[in-house]
Amino acid sequence: MCHVEAGGGNAQMELEFNTALDKMRLIDVKPIHTTFDLPDAKLVVPGAPERSVLLKRASLRGKDQMPPLSSNRVDETGVALLREWIMSLKK
Repeated sequence: MCHVEAGGGNAQMELEFNTALDKMRLIDVKPIHTTFDLPDAKLVVPGAPERSVLLKRASLRGKDQMPPLSSNRVDETGVALLREWIMSLKK
C-alpha cells in the first residue's frame, strides 16, 4: 500500500513486488528527505549498506523510522536481510 504508484506520501520510489529493480527509482537515487549525514547517501547504494538511507530508516525507531506506524521495535531479521541484499547488488 505504501511506496507504490498510488500509495500516497511524497516518496518517489515504487516498491511494488512486480516492479523491475531498474524501474523502482531506488538504486543510486538521492533521497528527497533526510540523509542522516550518511556519506554520499543514496536511497540504496549497491554494495554499500552504510551509505543506504533505506537501510538506515529500517534500522531506526522514532522520528524518520520506516515503517512509520505500528512499529516500536526494529525488525532485526528484516534489517539483516536488507543489508545482505544491498551487499549483493553489483557496484
